[in-house]
Formats: sequence, structure tokens, C-alpha cells
Amino acid sequence: MPELLSREHAALRMLFTEELYVINDHVSKVPVSSNIQEIEKATDPILDDDSKKVVATDFEYLGDNNKYFLILISDPIHTRINSVHQEMLVKIMSAKKLELRDLAIVNISRYHKANFTSLKAFFTCNRLVLFGVDPTLIGLPAIALNKPEQKNSVHIMATYGLEEMRNSPEKKRDFWNMMKTF
Repeated sequence: MPELLSREHAALRMLFTEELYVINDHVSKVPVSSNIQEIEKATDPILDDDSKKVVATDFEYLGDNNKYFLILISDPIHTRINSVHQEMLVKIMSAKKLELRDLAIVNISRYHKANFTSLKAFFTCNRLVLFGVDPTLIGLPAIALNKPEQKNSVHIMATYGLEEMRNSPEKKRDFWNMMKTF
């Protein structure tokens, strides 16, 4: 039987009525709660006591990450990515000869403590595109839109959100002009 894994708050509340224990080199007791904020804290990446940096424990993502190309979106409504945005993104990437299996698409709004270091460690990415995500949220310096930069051997580009591009051909064109050589 395959391993069952769920991070859905409703499912966790229904399945676990007893106290939960998280075991990761140390044991901590996490009480069951109907408070969503407490449950979200329990599913965020774990903070390493020695370095005070976020340790990548697990990220839920779409794609197979075959080309180590990480895409960050911010969608507080959907778990992964809106189907309209996914279709648009797949079309854009296919023009670059990339398929969904080549990418890793992460909804960063689900990982409030994630930072560039933990993302790089987990995905071993060599390219990172932030669609409507402020680079400072993951510990990067401010980056001008559609101006690629490099940090720790990772090519990084911040750009407009997918909804902004969907509604503005000019923004989509600005992004694509830089994406062709990215």
C-alpha cells in the first residue's frame, strides 16, 4: 500500500483526534487543535535550533523538477496553482521547450517560513522565477522586475503575477522578452 500523505487541514482534523508527535532528531508534542493557525505552524518547515535557518523538510509542488527549474507563485486560495494559471504557465514554458515534468511549481503562500536557502537545498534549482512573489519574502534582496540576477549559482528573475500577465499583453510581452534568454 502506498504511503498516504495529507497536509489538508480539514483532513488532518478529521483523521487525528489524539495528540500528535513530530519526531525529527528531537521530540515535540503538538496538541490537536481546531485552531487553523496552530495546525499551519505544525505543517510549516522546521526551524533548526543551531543555525536559526529554516530546514527544508518537505514542499508540495507540481511537476517533476527534472531540469531544476523552480517557479514560485503566491495563491492563498488554491493549494497548488489555479488551473487557468497553470495552463498559461505551461504554454509559456512549452515555448521555451520545457514541459511540466521539467519544472517544480510551488505555491509559496503555504510556506511562510521558507527562505531561499531551504528552497535551493530542497529543489537543487539552478533557475528560479518568482511570479508575483516579493523576493524579500524568501530572504533575497529586492530584484527589479524582469531583470535576471544570480545568487549562489542560481539564475533568479522576479516578474509580474500570472493574473497580471493574463490581463495585460504588455506585461506578458515584457516577461517573455526576458524569458527567451533566461
